[in-house]
Amino acid sequence: MQATARPDHFFGLERLLSPLTTREFLDGYREQKHLLIQRDDALYFDELLTLADLDHVLSVSNFKADNTRIVIDGNETPIADLLGSDGNDRSNALEKVYSHFRQGKTIIINGLHERWEPLAEWHEP
Repeated sequence: MQATARPDHFFGLERLLSPLTTREFLDGYREQKHLLIQRDDALYFDELLTLADLDHVLSVSNFKADNTRIVIDGNETPIADLLGSDGNDRSNALEKVYSHFRQGKTIIINGLHERWEPLAEWHEP
């Protein structure tokens, strides 16, 4: 992944936290309590990642089952735990992820910023 200049419309912390200000977040939430900001705009985060982008990343990158968890009945379960112990079922790991997603489960994919440049740019310190 090569570095590129950030566009003027770069998705920064201020946009992520809006309508809160960065100061309100730092003073009232950071490392103190959870923050949920609900949006009525389904496309709000498309500059960072769309479902089509995620599908592309998962299909062309080295999918690692160990970096993926599914939330089932409120509990995080590593996708590796849902695969067969003989290792042959690992080839079906990605399909298991898609299957759980279609069932409405939450999918947690660690390290996605290492495989998708818009997230990598946002992730930079």
